[in-house]
Amino acid sequence: MTRPIDLSKILAKYKKGWIALSPDNKKLIAIGKTLKEVLSESEKKGISNPTVFKSAPVKNLFAG
Repeated sequence: MTRPIDLSKILAKYKKGWIALSPDNKKLIAIGKTLKEVLSESEKKGISNPTVFKSAPVKNLFAG
């Protein structure tokens, strides 16, 4: 069974925009105002398949 990853420390800093994480979801790769920005920055860093999502101000977040 895979253990859940706690993203609260990463997400607490970013209230708006898009976030790209490494494929294992453990490292922040890029942040930006648009999806295109974070995908472009990820490609520059050699990550062609990041986990990408739009951030929002939330107190509690759980995805499973």
